Amino acid sequence: MTFAVVATGDAPLTYQWFFNGVSVPSATSATLAISNVQPANSGTYRVIVSNASGSATSSVATLNVSSGGGGSSGSSGELSFLNASINRVYDVGGVSYVPAGGTLVVGLFVGPDADSMEQVGNVTSFAIAGRFNGGTRTVPGMTPGQVAAVQVKVWDTTFGSTYETASGGKRGISQVFQVVLGGGLHVPPSLYTMPTFALTLPGLAASQVKALPASPLTLHHLSRSADGYRLLLNGPAGVTCAIEVSSDLIEWKTIAYVVSNSGRVEFEDKEIPAQKRFYRARVVDP
Repeated sequence: MTFAVVATGDAPLTYQWFFNGVSVPSATSATLAISNVQPANSGTYRVIVSNASGSATSSVATLNVSSGGGGSSGSSGELSFLNASINRVYDVGGVSYVPAGGTLVVGLFVGPDADSMEQVGNVTSFAIAGRFNGGTRTVPGMTPGQVAAVQVKVWDTTFGSTYETASGGKRGISQVFQVVLGGGLHVPPSLYTMPTFALTLPGLAASQVKALPASPLTLHHLSRSADGYRLLLNGPAGVTCAIEVSSDLIEWKTIAYVVSNSGRVEFEDKEIPAQKRFYRARVVDP
């Protein structure tokens, strides 16, 4: 398996390849060759090309390597180490997503129950804001169709190589959730049921960050007003809500913060967009 990049610019050009956000030793040419590819090689790859004028980072390439198998009783359980737009990971404060690239990595922990979870495969990185894609992972000792306990952890490798040792930097951990493993003749499931979560900093209690409200906000009414659009939402009282808009349901922009004093949130968007617009509201720090 070989990855290659074509770059133009004033010589000399230097190259550095990265696997799951971590630099690959001696991978300093325009190509990256991987021999005897195994499931452990699944993950994201990118390269930074530099010269005297600056540097440029390639787009992320994702390699998925399956352990194979034809669905026999001896097949190992598998899942896709991938989240979705609906459960992105938030940065500290729970307002914006964790940025792509950088030194933050994501680890996958799986086991038959919450007390026996172990890390499965290498860490991966954030390919785009709030989202990661670490490829297909084989879970040792578990079989297709078995219910697994799963947890996702995020940490900054500047402060440590594991979640436990990186206590001096940004960290985050999901609630334990369940996934029915695939493998063999069954498609490995993605982590679409992962509860969303936000990173914290040392000295900032996790309870101070609410990436999602304990009681979900619900849209009570949406109508066209003389100046724009009027939203009426029901939700928990005494919280601050971020009103966000999007044109593609992928990238979201916060346009206002409103306080719910009585369990009802009212907001009027006076900007009438030329294209379609989607709305959502989230509970953030008061």
